[in-house]
Amino acid sequence: MSESAEMGEGYILNVIGRMKWSFAKTCANTHPHEYCIRNAGNAEDFDALCEHITKNSHNEWYFNKRGLYCSIGDHTYWVSGGMIGRRRNDIYEVTANKRIVKVANWRELLNG
Repeated sequence: MSESAEMGEGYILNVIGRMKWSFAKTCANTHPHEYCIRNAGNAEDFDALCEHITKNSHNEWYFNKRGLYCSIGDHTYWVSGGMIGRRRNDIYEVTANKRIVKVANWRELLNG
C-alpha cells in the first residue's frame, strides 16, 4: 500500500499545499484552472497526488471532454500526462447529465 493511501486525505491535503500551482492564463476566459508540472523537486509529492487522483476519480464531462476527475476539498483535480490540473468548485457546477458548466466569473470571486 502506498504512503498516500495509508495517510488518507490529510496527507494529500498537505501534499497539495506543498505543490506549486500556476494559473493557466491562456484559458482564463474559457475554463479557468491551475496546474502543476512534475519536476525533480516535487516528484514524490506529484506522484503521490497522481496516485490519489487516479484511485479516487470518477467520470464526468468537463465542457466537451469526458475524463476522470477527483474532488478534494474546494477543488477538482485531474491528471494529464506530466501535469495535474485543478479547478475551483465554486466556479463550476455539475449538471444532472454529469456535464461541467461555468457558473461564476473567477475574477469576481477573487475580487469579491
